[in-house]
Amino acid sequence: MAFNEVISELAQETGAHLEAMDGICAFAVGDNADDLVKVLLQDLGNGRHLVLWADLGAPPPECKDTLWRTALEANDLLDLTGGATLSVIPGNGHFRLQRIETFEEMELAGRAHLEGFIDTALKWHQIVVKAQMPEKTQEESPEAFMMDSTFISI
Repeated sequence: MAFNEVISELAQETGAHLEAMDGICAFAVGDNADDLVKVLLQDLGNGRHLVLWADLGAPPPECKDTLWRTALEANDLLDLTGGATLSVIPGNGHFRLQRIETFEEMELAGRAHLEGFIDTALKWHQIVVKAQMPEKTQEESPEAFMMDSTFISI
């Protein structure tokens, strides 16, 4: 399967007007002009992988350091990122969410991957541009499991 075919199938599955041009498919999502997020699907040129990435915008200057730390913590074990990675785009200071997928994964569950990525991107856009910190789940840490009496050390 080629990149153009992946995009064509996603367009059919979602009913959205998606079009690939020169190895890129770009579109915007959001409820209004203030909340638009640019999403790109880009062919990595190896015949097997594409990257989904979204420009989340620039944080308010007074929140930049806090958001950098929050993004680093969210990247730990891909916590709070839906399996994607957060980074800062060199040169403009915008935050980016990115995830690499195989063409095969997109063929099998492309709509779910795309919708999950978009949902995560929209949430992180709000966190970045409005400095609304994410809520952490109260899951047990790996250290808690190591203290369990059923843990076996070899």
